[in-house]
Amino acid sequence: MDPRLFIGSSKEGMKYADHIESMLMGIARCVKWYDDNVFKPNRGTLDTLVKQAKLSDFALLIATKDDVTTNAERGTERNVPRDNVIFEFGLFLGATSIDRAFLFAQKGANLPSDFNGVSVLTFDDAAAPGAHEHIDSVVGRLIGSIHAAQSQSELGFVPSTALAMGYFTNFIKPVCEKLGKNKLLSYNGDKVEVKTYQMTVVLPENIDDDGVGAFTDAYNQQYSLERAETAVLDVAGGRGYPFHFKIDPPHEGPGMSLDAHVFDIPTTLNTILEAIKLFMPSGTVGVDLDKENLERRELKNFANVLRYYIGRNTWTKGHVTILEDVSL
Repeated sequence: MDPRLFIGSSKEGMKYADHIESMLMGIARCVKWYDDNVFKPNRGTLDTLVKQAKLSDFALLIATKDDVTTNAERGTERNVPRDNVIFEFGLFLGATSIDRAFLFAQKGANLPSDFNGVSVLTFDDAAAPGAHEHIDSVVGRLIGSIHAAQSQSELGFVPSTALAMGYFTNFIKPVCEKLGKNKLLSYNGDKVEVKTYQMTVVLPENIDDDGVGAFTDAYNQQYSLERAETAVLDVAGGRGYPFHFKIDPPHEGPGMSLDAHVFDIPTTLNTILEAIKLFMPSGTVGVDLDKENLERRELKNFANVLRYYIGRNTWTKGHVTILEDVSL
């Protein structure tokens, strides 16, 4: 699923919002402030905007020169954007991060002094196609920023960040370290030498209402892992991890050695589901696109944080693979 991008503007800026949305097809799923499903009956404007800020992966606020203000002391006039556009930019900036909220400013729109020295996406209606300030060129730079932000994890206060850190520290790291150092597994009551080891972390496309248990059973059955061999790895403190793994080639008898390929579907992902239920309790039956988007974002962030830690550890780098968006 494409990331969710909220586009806010004044009424005069709607034509730019529509054009930008057309250029972002296949890159981001745009939600514009004037879409029918944004401001719902019996909901306040601020309440709706706060919710959209929490649900959005990215935000783009279009600052057009709609109003004229007069400085009484200096006797000067300035073309300025609507104050609500600037307010909403600040709201989404705090909710999504400095790398995920963008101000799209029309040339000549006088911005607050807080933007002095800050690079802003500025477009000029008079610019020729292909010029640096032509709207299509500016959207091209926006697309580059979206792709760059998508490849990074957000180490913020979201459940998936802490869950991924704990999963790596308490499971992936000690397992790979033991396999790499000791090269032994307990198999059929015997100590077996491990020639090579590989771990695959499988992440579902979405989480069932009751967690990842059913997905785990179905995945194991589809890939015949329920009939795979089982071994135990001893770790510090006497705790042992039972594994599903594949033996390649299947050796038998004393002195056997094996290539161990471990598969794991993190049950800690269930906590993401519970956190979303607390944040967005459901009172209706049916598809909730907001929940689906939030769940997808958390799963993506879980994978990105995990990938970051895997790549920084000697025992896990090159030995752990993450499969994302797996559907059965």
